[in-house]
Amino acid sequence: MRIYSLAKTIADLFKYRHKVGLHVAVEALRESIRSGKVKPGQIDPFAQICRVREVMRPYLEALVGLVSPTRAYGDRVEHPGRGNEHRVQAGVQTYGDGVAMTREELLSRITIDPKVCFGKPSIRGHRIWVSLILDLLASGMSSEEILDEYPGIEEADIRACIAYGAEMARERYVEVPLGDAH
Repeated sequence: MRIYSLAKTIADLFKYRHKVGLHVAVEALRESIRSGKVKPGQIDPFAQICRVREVMRPYLEALVGLVSPTRAYGDRVEHPGRGNEHRVQAGVQTYGDGVAMTREELLSRITIDPKVCFGKPSIRGHRIWVSLILDLLASGMSSEEILDEYPGIEEADIRACIAYGAEMARERYVEVPLGDAH
């Protein structure tokens, strides 16, 4: 792969993510933005040319703390029956318990390291896969039960797993059986 500029190289990494690995592309994006060597506006034209703009968008939003285009600044988002209303404000999500974290702060709790857990997304500092926490939540376990089962993790780690799952759902689609329309 020929290198023209850092912004173009990052877009190329996302374009060839199936060959180089998504974790490589995400890590390059993360490091270049954190170091200030490239700005999201510099990457966007190349992302558009390489047709990876929509693939990169969730990662850029997570890294620079942008608000999702589907939600406006200050929108209240309620999840019926769960009592965890939160407000979206410039990338900061304030949950019902008053803990405010940016999307970047949440996602920084998740690591992807080829040397740890076979490169699967896991909770930083632990060998606990994000998919395991999501499976436990889907099976009906409460956050408190998960925290009892895995005392080394925190409530924010569980929210980070959910945030990671949400980011992945924006990028990928899983085929599910269609139900009968009644």
